[in-house]
Amino acid sequence: MALLGLVIAILMAPAWASDMGEGCVTRGVCDVAGGRYDVALPRTGRPRAAYLFFHGYASSADAVMHDRDFVAAATSRNIAFVAVDGLNGRWSFEHSPSSERDDLRFIAAVLGDIEHRLGLGHDRIIIGGFSLGASMAWYTACHIGSRVAGSVTFSGVFWSPLPKGSDCEDAPPAMIHFHGRADRIFPLEGRAVRAGARQGDTFVSRTVMEARGGCVSQRRIEQIVDIPCEVTDCSRGPIRLCIHDGGHEVRADWLAAALDLLPLAPSAPGASR
Repeated sequence: MALLGLVIAILMAPAWASDMGEGCVTRGVCDVAGGRYDVALPRTGRPRAAYLFFHGYASSADAVMHDRDFVAAATSRNIAFVAVDGLNGRWSFEHSPSSERDDLRFIAAVLGDIEHRLGLGHDRIIIGGFSLGASMAWYTACHIGSRVAGSVTFSGVFWSPLPKGSDCEDAPPAMIHFHGRADRIFPLEGRAVRAGARQGDTFVSRTVMEARGGCVSQRRIEQIVDIPCEVTDCSRGPIRLCIHDGGHEVRADWLAAALDLLPLAPSAPGASR
């Protein structure tokens, strides 16, 4: 059955994908130095962008790919959905409970592989994540944010002690972050977890990015779906903090609406949208 599934996946892959390196994107799983990622391609043609998603604690890339509505929020917009696999269900970054792998180096390798295989520049790469994976995306934006155009994250920010704006090598890309007032797993103010690690404060995390991002001091309010978002205009695009009444959650309609707002580069003439 596994062989039959592989054959079907290859036969159903878009025609242009046959010339994409070794073709791992057509099979749905690619290996890079230190780990792997899963990918779902849009059916309409060559993707105009890619959304790299970092899963939550104790989850996996494979589990994320089984959420069809969430994946389709990207692929229905002609954006490749890339689920990056954490090591043993964890992510390692500054002050996280885990230090099993240099995940910034690993993610840089994934970014390079995606750019090569899908023919996408930095201006067409979006990162994101949920919970611990959202924190991984925030540190990615802080340290190698020049390699991506935007970020859409859910229920996770920096960990304490938080970096200063000057600690971030790169100005942040356009960012959209969703967080619940009733979140008890990663509360807005953060909380202590095992091994002495502590989640950071959501609002202070935003000020770190604003300090590095050359942002204006005044914020305005916009709606995404039915959620009010505080918006700060910054040098590489707005930072939006969207606080909803729910808990520790991520939703496909939130992702879909956020992807429509991110400032991706215009498609090349003749490219599929």
